[in-house]
Amino acid sequence: MRRSSRFHPRVMFSRLKTKLPFFVWLLAIAGVAALVMVGGGGGMLPGMVEKTDMVVGSTQTGILKELHVAPGQSIQAGQVVARIDDQELRDRQAKLALDVKLDALKVGQSFTEFAFEARTKRDEKTLELRKAQSEIAAIDEQIAKLTPLVSAGLLEPQATTSLTSRRETLAKTIELYPAAFENLDQQILWANDQKQRQTKAILSPGEFFEDPSVVTESDLLKRQIENCEVRTPGGGIVSIVNIPQGQYVQAGQPLFTMVLTNNNMLVAFLDQNSQYQPEIGQEWLVRSGNTRQDDGYYRARVASLAPDIVALEAKLSMLPTKTPRGRFIRLEMLEPAPFLPGQSVMLVTKKPAWHGMSKWIRERIRGGSASESIAVLP
Repeated sequence: MRRSSRFHPRVMFSRLKTKLPFFVWLLAIAGVAALVMVGGGGGMLPGMVEKTDMVVGSTQTGILKELHVAPGQSIQAGQVVARIDDQELRDRQAKLALDVKLDALKVGQSFTEFAFEARTKRDEKTLELRKAQSEIAAIDEQIAKLTPLVSAGLLEPQATTSLTSRRETLAKTIELYPAAFENLDQQILWANDQKQRQTKAILSPGEFFEDPSVVTESDLLKRQIENCEVRTPGGGIVSIVNIPQGQYVQAGQPLFTMVLTNNNMLVAFLDQNSQYQPEIGQEWLVRSGNTRQDDGYYRARVASLAPDIVALEAKLSMLPTKTPRGRFIRLEMLEPAPFLPGQSVMLVTKKPAWHGMSKWIRERIRGGSASESIAVLP
């Protein structure tokens, strides 16, 4: 019986040659697909950038005079975002400054008067000294005239006795004046010194006592006025505004809530059956969880490991039919990365050797239209 021509070796070989390019392209497409799908390589772990909320409160009690924030607004660290009405505090500061100056003037005036009295006494003592010296000079002149007459016997010796006694009394009095002058001069110097010291103690107590920790009522008012300017401790995005402008607020009362944008911490959930055993200080690589935004890999370091095994909530589970058990790990970014708070990321143990080629192929095949679904952790 004659064999069918379709099973003839030449016919089969001709058909195989016709279909061979199709099988080659099929294998090539399968290989490219496998390469693209494993583009992350090296073992992956889903995670996310920690989202830290910060509540900014009033630093002073008073009326909220200005509020310069709105939901969705970006603010920088140290930016003035609100002002509390400080007019009452400034009035108190002006009155206190005037009172302090008056007290300093009163104290200075008291020591000025004391020094003036000492100078007056010294001037009086100077006049008394000059008067005594003049009297002694007159007595000496009289004694000089009477002594020849007493020697000639024309006058009794008692004629000069009273003059001599008076001269001795005046001489002893004159000997006391230097000590009196020195005492009065010391009183004047002391009064002038105390005037400067006491005035400085009132106007600048910290400088006077050489202790910068000395706090006066004026310093407290100055700090309260400075606290009327509310500044943000960090940069972020405003999410909630709690109090409108014009209301009365207490110190510490929340004004608004913002999400910090300078947080460099990541969090991930490690299943208890995972083959990875991270250690504190170990370096991992991080990339965006969305393949449409493949900005490369960034270095991160394991900062802490939760000691206890916990069950991940069912609504957050990547497997709806199973509740994973494991522990959370936190990683710290070692270099700046364009990740936002709450953004999904992928953690990998190592960068694949074909990362550049797989990225190029994904961009050509997907054309930026495909996206990758990544679980978001709490």
